[in-house]
Amino acid sequence: YPDNFQDNIKNYLELTGQVEGGQKISSNTEASGRFHTDWLNMMYPRLKLARNLLRDDGVMIVHIDEHEHANVHALIEDIFGYENILGAGVWDKKNPKGDAKRIAYQHETLFFIAKNHSEFVTKGGMTRRKKNAEIIIAKAKQLFVRVGKQELPTKLKDCVREYELSEQCVKPFRRQIDLELINQEFSEWIKNQGFSGGEEAYSKIDESGCVYQSVSMAWPNKKKAPDDYFIPLKHPVTGQDCPVPERGWRNPPATMNKLLAFDEVLFGKDHTTQPRRKYLLEQNMTENLPSVIGYGGSDDALLAALGIPFDNPKPVDFAKDLISIALENEGIVLDFF
Repeated sequence: YPDNFQDNIKNYLELTGQVEGGQKISSNTEASGRFHTDWLNMMYPRLKLARNLLRDDGVMIVHIDEHEHANVHALIEDIFGYENILGAGVWDKKNPKGDAKRIAYQHETLFFIAKNHSEFVTKGGMTRRKKNAEIIIAKAKQLFVRVGKQELPTKLKDCVREYELSEQCVKPFRRQIDLELINQEFSEWIKNQGFSGGEEAYSKIDESGCVYQSVSMAWPNKKKAPDDYFIPLKHPVTGQDCPVPERGWRNPPATMNKLLAFDEVLFGKDHTTQPRRKYLLEQNMTENLPSVIGYGGSDDALLAALGIPFDNPKPVDFAKDLISIALENEGIVLDFF
């Protein structure tokens, strides 16, 4: 195998089946029919040892390119068991290989494997902090201070003069107009930032200055919900029943009442619109890990500054992001290659 793992060469050759009776029997070139066998023989003991080193709630992340991803999946399933494979993600490097003779790959596969799936889930599972959540909340606060302080639109000014309205009379409308204006600005800003889909959805600011998104409260399965999931919600202004989703609400009555009490149900202008759930960003600072993870940076400048030559390095920031998914606070991280 062309990489150097600082292994005892005699032990390595024996492990990979390249020595018989003290004589080397394989050059282990990629053209050799034994290439994949040799690679698997090299990987198997390392993955076995990696599993033994992991804590019960630990997780292993494997980077692999297109050459051996199918083979390493088979090894992982054999050593860790299918039930402990958390999934395979794709690292989109944003730049296809320039020397490709066939498909120009611009991705690697990332396997996420738990030592013990139930222990890992108990610890918190695999979620990541929304990277730009704090930036989004800060932008909303910056805009919200303008509510009630902006200059009145020309049409409203004309109405005030024509009907001789007092400032106090106009104040509630002025606040609502300001809120609509900053929401338009906030929504445009969100669209232009290149955030993840989970972050981009939080594109609205409420009357308290909190960032939120609007989510359906419909029963998610194709089967019909229990009967008590069909109790209608009354519109706060008209007092009439709002439409209930065809298969019922997502939540039981107790949860629906709790959402109403905490002002987390969004009603339309009247009872003809189906209510939706208000998801506050401050209460949802983490998100599920998507199967495609984009990162196009490199550490060429960093390695040059350090004077360390290194082929195909994994970018430090990208590694930090991956580690943070599996490790929130303290722990031990090992890259055994």
